[in-house]
Amino acid sequence: MGDETRIIKKNESCFVDGMIPHSIWNHGEKTATVIKISVAREY
Repeated sequence: MGDETRIIKKNESCFVDGMIPHSIWNHGEKTATVIKISVAREY
């Protein structure tokens, strides 16, 4: 996220502020499952 790199392991989760540029990739040999939940931002 931004200039930060995070490694999320099996059964871990991470909150990502959708306003911060980010990407997800899998360096493992097994298939990764990603669950994305989007919510409307309150102003």
